[in-house]
Amino acid sequence: MKTRGTEGFTLVEVLVAMVILGIALLGVQASITDHLVSDVGQEDTRATAAQLAASRIHEIASDPDYGALGDHYAGTENPVAGAAGFQRTTAVRADDGGFTTVSVRVTGPAGRDTVTRTLVIGAP
Repeated sequence: MKTRGTEGFTLVEVLVAMVILGIALLGVQASITDHLVSDVGQEDTRATAAQLAASRIHEIASDPDYGALGDHYAGTENPVAGAAGFQRTTAVRADDGGFTTVSVRVTGPAGRDTVTRTLVIGAP
C-alpha cells in the first residue's frame, strides 16, 4: 500500500492564507485611501485660501483711490463672505517714499493652511 506524501499545502490551508492576506490588504488600502483623501482636502483648503488672498490683492490693485487704501481695506474679515471658516486679514502700510505695501493673510478653518500675499503699490 502506498502512503500519501506530506509535501505541499492542502486546499483549506491555501484558502485560509488567501483570506488572511485579503483582510490585510483591505486594511492597507483603507489606510492609504484615508491619507489621500486627507491630502486632497488640505490642498483644496489651501487653494481656496490662495484664491481669497489673490482676489483681495487684485481688488486693491485695481482701486483708483490710492490715498484711501488703508481706510477701505485694512482690517480682518472673519468669516470671509462666501467662504465659511476662513479669516482674511489685510494690512496696509504707507512709507515716506510714496509706496504702499499691502499684505493679505488668509487662514483656513481651524487655523491651518495660512497663505500670505504681498503687493507694493507706487503712488501715481
